[in-house]
Amino acid sequence: MDAFYASVEQRDNPTLRGRPVAVGGDPTKRGVVAAASYEARAFGVRSALPMSHAVRLCPTLVIVRPDFAKYRAVSREVFDLFRSVTPLVEGLSLDEAYLDVTENAWREPLGVNVARRLKAAIRDATGLTASAGVAPNKFLAKVASGWHKPDGLTVIAPDRVEAFLQNLSVDALWGVGPKTAKKLREHGIGRLLDVRARTRDELHPLVGGMFARTVVIKVRYHDFRTVTRSHSDPQPTRDAERIVARALGLLDKTDIATTSVRLLGVSVHNLSESMERVSKPRVLRESEPRLPFD
Repeated sequence: MDAFYASVEQRDNPTLRGRPVAVGGDPTKRGVVAAASYEARAFGVRSALPMSHAVRLCPTLVIVRPDFAKYRAVSREVFDLFRSVTPLVEGLSLDEAYLDVTENAWREPLGVNVARRLKAAIRDATGLTASAGVAPNKFLAKVASGWHKPDGLTVIAPDRVEAFLQNLSVDALWGVGPKTAKKLREHGIGRLLDVRARTRDELHPLVGGMFARTVVIKVRYHDFRTVTRSHSDPQPTRDAERIVARALGLLDKTDIATTSVRLLGVSVHNLSESMERVSKPRVLRESEPRLPFD
C-alpha cells in the first residue's frame, strides 16, 4: 500500500488531501513519524524520523495521531481481497504481502494481469492505491514493488532477471544497511553482480557468518524507562530459530505484558568464528531501568 496510514487519513479527511501529512506522535514529547504522505516526503520526512526533526524539515507539516484500529480494519479488507485470489499469502505487515499467483482464482496465466486486477479491486474497495512488483521470486518482487511509487506496477519477467540485476546496487540486498554497503564498496563490491562474483571465503571477512553465545533484548517502555535482558549459552549458534526462541524467552523477564512499549530490539554478543563450546561463557550484566534523561 502507498503511504498507508497517511493515505487512509487523507482519504477520510478531505482537508488533508494534497497537504504534507505525518502520522505519529507529539513532536514535543519525543514522538516519531509512523508514516508520511508523499507531499511530506518531498521535504525529506520519512518513517521513523523524530517528529521534532520532521517539523523542522517541513514547517507546514500536518500531524495526525495514529488510529491503528482503523488501519487494521482497512488492512483486513485488503488481505481479504488477496485471499480471494490465492491462499498463498504471506503478510509482512498491515500494508504489505507476498502473493504466489502461479495458480489463482481468476485463472489468469500472467502475474501482471493479476496485479492489475488486484490494484483495481483495492482502489474500488478502499479508495486507496497500491504498488505491485511481479517477478519469479520474492526478493525481486519486493525490489520491483518499490519502483514507480505511488500506484506503481513493475514486472521482471524471467528472461529479464539478469538485465535487471545489472542495475541493482548492493543496497538492494536484504540485511545490507548503510554501514555494510559502505564496507562492501570499499572493497570494490558495489553491485549485486559483484557479490555474486565473490567467493564465500572472500565475503566472510567483510560481513561475518559468525557464531554468537549471548542474546540480548532491549525494551523501552512508553515512559522511556529502558531495560536490557540477556542469556548466554556455552554453545555458540547462528541459527535464526534458536536465537529467536531465546529472545522470546527473555521477554518473560520484562513488563511488556502489562506496559506499553515504544522500542524493542534484539542483538547478539560474545561472537566467535567457530562453534566451539566454552566452559564458562562471559555473561553480560542485565541493566537496571533507566530514567528518560539517562
